[in-house]
Amino acid sequence: MEIGKLKSESGKAALKTLSANMDTHADVLRKQGDSVSRSVILSVERMQSVQQRKLVLQMKIDELRSQLGGVTDISRRNALNRQICQLEKERASIRVEKQLPGTGGW
Repeated sequence: MEIGKLKSESGKAALKTLSANMDTHADVLRKQGDSVSRSVILSVERMQSVQQRKLVLQMKIDELRSQLGGVTDISRRNALNRQICQLEKERASIRVEKQLPGTGGW
């Protein structure tokens, strides 16, 4: 009878250890999931901000091009063309990060 009791107690201890290990593992997974979630949200916010900036620049470029169509003065046309070129360079220099911080990428 004592051997059965011993096996039962060691089995209970093993189950407690297993349960504690599973709880620890679940906590680690939950923390990692939260970290990845925050990283994804921050990355999306950055990408949206960059895309918004590019859109604003494109709208300015389009507005200047529409003005250019109605201008006959050569010096004014040249000034508008310079502004357009400058805005196009600025828009082209904007880069979107493709990698999520802390996750090694998508």
